[in-house]
Amino acid sequence: MVRNSPKKAIMPELPRLDKLQIPRTAAFAPRSLREAFADFDDRLRAGLFVSQTPIRLGFPELDAALGGGPRPEDFVLIGGRPNAGKTTLALQAGLQAVELQPDLLTIYVCYEHGLSTLLYRLLCMASRGEDDGVTDGTADVGATLTRAEVEAVLISQELRTDRQRKRLDLERLFQRLPAAECAWWRLQPCLDRLWLITADSLHTTLDHLGQYISVARHYSFGRILLVVDYAQRVPLSPALTRHGFSTEQQIDLVVRGLKALAMSHEIVVLAVAAADETGLRQGRVHLENLWGPATVQYEPDTALIINKDDLEERAGARRIRIAIEKSRHGQSDIEFFHDLYGAQFWITPQGRLVPPDGSYQLERLVDPSPMRRCHGEREAAQGM
Repeated sequence: MVRNSPKKAIMPELPRLDKLQIPRTAAFAPRSLREAFADFDDRLRAGLFVSQTPIRLGFPELDAALGGGPRPEDFVLIGGRPNAGKTTLALQAGLQAVELQPDLLTIYVCYEHGLSTLLYRLLCMASRGEDDGVTDGTADVGATLTRAEVEAVLISQELRTDRQRKRLDLERLFQRLPAAECAWWRLQPCLDRLWLITADSLHTTLDHLGQYISVARHYSFGRILLVVDYAQRVPLSPALTRHGFSTEQQIDLVVRGLKALAMSHEIVVLAVAAADETGLRQGRVHLENLWGPATVQYEPDTALIINKDDLEERAGARRIRIAIEKSRHGQSDIEFFHDLYGAQFWITPQGRLVPPDGSYQLERLVDPSPMRRCHGEREAAQGM
């Protein structure tokens, strides 16, 4: 009589997600290691691994210090005082990223400016010469365009009598402003890969941002940079609004949500952040001075902080400092000198490293703010 061989033990498989009574979100769904490797293999075979490479923002020193640039799933925060150049840095990074990477789409969602304002800024920004990258205030801005020059042409057309008025179009604008035509030709490769969205601080919620990304995926864009200007103005969905959250709680949920968008869609999310009252009162702003709860410091993978270096303008430029105050992939607590040309809405891409003994980062170590001390004590307690 032949004895039956014992049955081989079979490891149970995870239940199918559509059988689970939980909300299904593709990126956050539970997966076995086998499923994870199978999914990774599918991505490799489909040629999607390129989406994991860093996205260059077009500021060479910053990109190098960040290990090549932010990576998909990264949440990048840009902070600073008002008029420090936050929007200029965000919009310029979005434009330069598209110029440097032909397979990239930038979605720029702005809660502060309308479409015309963004177009003015892009025309001025793109009118600069390709070699205008020095940081000593000697860049040639003679051939660049200012918003005042664009508006002067528009107003001159509007002040004509009805009988004399001619319909103004881009061709006539370019005839009057050759620098605008140069900017137009520079922007040609970006026309379909830079989306501008005028957001509503009452209705354009995180859900809408996710829908913009889904639309981009529908058009087969694999690499996406989502720019949000600015984070604290993103409203909560109606379902959350009725809970009566405080302003701090709302900012906490938005910041967490922006990081979740980066992770779930495997994109880079870059958001502008405003300073709090303490940051506005003091001369300089650091990561610890951004408006909101501790989440604003903890959630970002990278934090870029802009501070004015001096108030004196040289050839229309003001020197600023762009600091990397947090980075999970590269260097942190370092600063670079750049020149901000306010009339042209652009920042010199090339930066110059601030000597360590002259860095504003020293004040974060020598005389930390009460908020930073509180966070440090909390981190120490959690580590015990």
